[in-house]
Amino acid sequence: MRADVTEHWLAPEVYLEAIARETARLRECLEVADPGARVPTCPQWSGDDLLWHLGGDVQHFWAWVIAHRPEAPEAYVEPTRPHSRDELLAVLDQAHEDLLLRLRNADPAEAAWSWASDPRLHTVGF
Repeated sequence: MRADVTEHWLAPEVYLEAIARETARLRECLEVADPGARVPTCPQWSGDDLLWHLGGDVQHFWAWVIAHRPEAPEAYVEPTRPHSRDELLAVLDQAHEDLLLRLRNADPAEAAWSWASDPRLHTVGF
């Protein structure tokens, strides 16, 4: 990877700590929130919709991408959304654990699929 792409990036541990910290913070808030409360910045979503998005759509997906390193994620199968708050929290917990494990055990410079148009950003680190 060219230095001009990554020269301003922080150490990988900084990003991993931020993912862990902010996921824990969001989980803590959503665990006690009204499941039907609307998300102010996405009023069409409830708190449980946001919980599913973070666990089922975002962290589960990126853990899969890092594990499988596809050119594109056509083979990804989205998990089925559970119905209860406890099950949604369990999905987030498992997806979060998987994502951090995979990121910690991968070289940030290794190739990985990305939606970014710049091919230099198709890395685990990005």
